[in-house]
Amino acid sequence: MSIEKQLRAFEASPPRLRQSFRDHLQDPVGNAALFRAVRDELASLGARVEDSRIDAADFERWLDDFREVADFYRPYGQYALEKCLEHYLTNREARPTAGEVAVDVAAAGSPYAGALGARGVEAYCLDLSYPPGVAGRRIGADATATGLPDGFADSLTLHCAYECFMGDADTRFLAEAARILRPGGSLVVAPLYLEDTHFNVTSPHCDQERVVIDPGADRVWRDDPWKEPFARHYSPAAFMERVWDRLPATLSGRVLFFPEAAELMRRHPGQLVYCLFLLRCERIAA
Repeated sequence: MSIEKQLRAFEASPPRLRQSFRDHLQDPVGNAALFRAVRDELASLGARVEDSRIDAADFERWLDDFREVADFYRPYGQYALEKCLEHYLTNREARPTAGEVAVDVAAAGSPYAGALGARGVEAYCLDLSYPPGVAGRRIGADATATGLPDGFADSLTLHCAYECFMGDADTRFLAEAARILRPGGSLVVAPLYLEDTHFNVTSPHCDQERVVIDPGADRVWRDDPWKEPFARHYSPAAFMERVWDRLPATLSGRVLFFPEAAELMRRHPGQLVYCLFLLRCERIAA
């Protein structure tokens, strides 16, 4: 389909197939009850779900400590606090310490691995956009087939990235994570995009012949300024089918729900906070 035809399809699409209608994370305060219902449904389906507190004072102390992360994301406008929060939460859950090996997956230009390295962690950034192979602390590879040795890492983190794993890459990545993590190691994904319905968001400006829509998911058009080709929002049932029920036997998972996340928006006017869910898996012995 040509871009012109795609744009016409977008213009003719009903509101329910627009991101502004379907993506409730754009108003996490107004949709607090909806996300609580999503949390409850996920638990009822058998996932291990826990409410987790965000200590605003601790987060703010972390921002002072990880000044390079805060400074990097400051130009992101209304998204600056959210990006910092994602890194704070993965850091809190993975707890990388000096001497351990950490890999920031789908890192792109993030400063996080460098910040960990400055604190004594053997930290790597991995991204498909880097030249193939390992060059210093950069790993150019597909996250689902990294080529890294078994048991390479103590922790793997993803920040606003897992939702972009198109096709079956979200499922295939779980097996790769289990392989390259050491026993006791952690995989932390933030945010985990959970909604009341299963849909894939795509821009009408991207070639739709290259976009793979999940079976059973709605194709929802982006009507914001971003021109990203793909982002997945799981319903509880879709998450169970695609992720939870396909966790390798060596990964023990839990989903964290942050009911206080919206309070950060009240503390920081003008900032949008949408990290309401996080996936944390621990590598256990085979």
